[in-house]
Amino acid sequence: MTPAPLAPEHRDVFVQAHREVFASEVDTGWFDWKYAKPANPGWALWDGAPGASPLVAHCGGIARTLLDRGRPRAALQIGDVMVRAPWRRAARRSGAFFRVSDAFYAHHLGPGRHFEWGFGFPSHRHLKLAMALGLLQDAGPMMSAVWPAASVHVPRANGAGGTPVAMQGRLGSARTWLVQRLVDGAALRQALAGAWRSMRSDASTWVLGERSPETVLWRHLQKPTAAGQWPAQFWAVQRAGRSAPVGVVIVGPGAGPNAAHWLDWVGPPRMLPLGLQAAREAAACAGCSEVHAWLSAGPWRLLGSSATLAQREVARIGIPSASSLSAQEAINCPWWFMGADTDFL
Repeated sequence: MTPAPLAPEHRDVFVQAHREVFASEVDTGWFDWKYAKPANPGWALWDGAPGASPLVAHCGGIARTLLDRGRPRAALQIGDVMVRAPWRRAARRSGAFFRVSDAFYAHHLGPGRHFEWGFGFPSHRHLKLAMALGLLQDAGPMMSAVWPAASVHVPRANGAGGTPVAMQGRLGSARTWLVQRLVDGAALRQALAGAWRSMRSDASTWVLGERSPETVLWRHLQKPTAAGQWPAQFWAVQRAGRSAPVGVVIVGPGAGPNAAHWLDWVGPPRMLPLGLQAAREAAACAGCSEVHAWLSAGPWRLLGSSATLAQREVARIGIPSASSLSAQEAINCPWWFMGADTDFL
């Protein structure tokens, strides 16, 4: 079997394999959105000559900048790790899973490579296998949580919300906030830019992915929308009487017709509880009764669990062993990840 970089001319066979392994509905437009960017590499394993024989397995990544307590690091978000059924074997280094992952990591990650760190969100089973083969290190849990949407349905007002929200508790004395949907491109970009500045200046104790307007818009607006799904919505959160929002909440369709997924909060980490309340308002505006979210351990602790309808550990954070990061450093890192940081929501 031959490992080799994924190329644009491989899109059809890649899409076919992705649908087969993950039962997905991706198409060539999705492939171009994700892998046509030179910064986003993929590595394929072929049963013979690359492109002229069956695709056996694949490991890919999205280039990300991580802020490591304020210090930028070139990182690679691992995704689309798959092995087609005829080539699946028990955990061993001669198997397709090890060969494609090892080749990909050795080429892209670690000292002297383009990316310092890699990270992904494997299932428990995937992580156990990868750790047994020496490919990944465990860096902690990703939690899944469910909250009720806002108790009062918020009128859409021609597609733009405008609901005052009284916030207390973690945010200090009661204040009135406005949650308003952003539909204008210029206003959205300006709000994201300001929210990212605030987040960056307030994140000196966290390790989090860049959330610049370019990154956020590519991830949510330029990504092809699956059939029957509504596109991601952006909601500005601002104090009444102020023109600039303090943060932006991003919500998308959840699992089931009555659920919205709180994909991200772009804003000061300490104000994440405000983001949750805004996400509940946004879910109500979308006609949903529940709001779901994925969070790493740090953000999860900021929110607490008393008001959740359900909660469980849904995945782990996996750090490739080829990264410039020891196992002890990986598990102790203050990771800030939400659903939008993952590759499969």
